[in-house]
Amino acid sequence: MIYKLFDLYWDIDTKFEKTDIYLKDYICLSDVSADVKIKITDDEIKEEQKKYPGYDEVYYELICIFRHISEEILLYDGIFVHSSVVALDNQGYMFLGKSGAGKSTHAMLWEKYFHGRAEIINGDKPIIRIINNEIYAYGNPWGGKEGKHINKRVRVRCGCFVVQSDVNRIRKLNSNECFKLMINQVTIPANPQLRIKFFELLNKFLSSVSFYVLECDISEEAVLTAYDFMRGEIQ
Repeated sequence: MIYKLFDLYWDIDTKFEKTDIYLKDYICLSDVSADVKIKITDDEIKEEQKKYPGYDEVYYELICIFRHISEEILLYDGIFVHSSVVALDNQGYMFLGKSGAGKSTHAMLWEKYFHGRAEIINGDKPIIRIINNEIYAYGNPWGGKEGKHINKRVRVRCGCFVVQSDVNRIRKLNSNECFKLMINQVTIPANPQLRIKFFELLNKFLSSVSFYVLECDISEEAVLTAYDFMRGEIQ
């Protein structure tokens, strides 16, 4: 089956019907040649079962597929960043943080308070591609436990590291602070050549987008604190 993901065509040879259902929103119905081919082996699935026992085979196949995507996309100037990305008025806002920090919750608050204007491109695992020196975030089926994803891309303008707090405030990060936080949101390739490419792309991404730390609760005030500050920065 051919899927269109990140403006590329992927021939993904799946083993299970439920995997096809999971990927269905990205099926390409046109007669096109694939840019990338992926076929998961039984050995790869067994290896994931050893690491994360207790799930069904579809879960393991999806892990393997995304791992291959994360490696292959490097050859097309793309990286995976653990985050939630919201499109608001055709501008991309990325929310990052440790698991449980509230990045997905904050992204969903933007959908709530900017109803009709904001939509979550991907709630957990967006792919970031650099195309003609512009930074784009792409939706894909791996949308986190909330299943938030749409088959679109948006230009990324800002990013916020979310920290839970009783007070809503935001400040801009310097390059050193940003790198130290970002390294926890990405997966560094084991392959030495891919690792070189990865860090080239990561450095370009960090130098092209402004990042902030947002201390916040789950109120409308938190949303407006982030939005008003970042909008003022990019105008």
